[in-house]
Amino acid sequence: MIGLLFLAAVQAAAPASAPPVVERAVPMERLDIPDEVAPAVVPYMRCLMGSRGVPEGRPGTAAARAPSVAPGTDCTPVRAAAARNAEAMLAAQHRGTPQERAALIERTLASIDGFATHFAPPASPSEGKPNASN
Repeated sequence: MIGLLFLAAVQAAAPASAPPVVERAVPMERLDIPDEVAPAVVPYMRCLMGSRGVPEGRPGTAAARAPSVAPGTDCTPVRAAAARNAEAMLAAQHRGTPQERAALIERTLASIDGFATHFAPPASPSEGKPNASN
């Protein structure tokens, strides 16, 4: 009898129904940098993130510092250097065929490119300023 009273009390205390759960797809880009090429491609990632004004290191810590490149910097030459350096590293490690290495490098650089799209590029100097011709 006490068990039935306890069960009835627990059921009475519980909410009648929980609100419906709404599931939504959240677009998230996955940053995938294989260890074999990380030293070659991290400079490109730093350039790309810095060109978007993202500080280096963890925000709010002593490790946080201003980006190493100016906002709006063109990182195309750094990307090309990253690809060359990654190829040299993989070739020295005797990893895969040239085509397999090229595919791995491009996937890695594309992952960095995709990740960077989640950060707003710096505003151009003319944005937000009133038009002088008005």
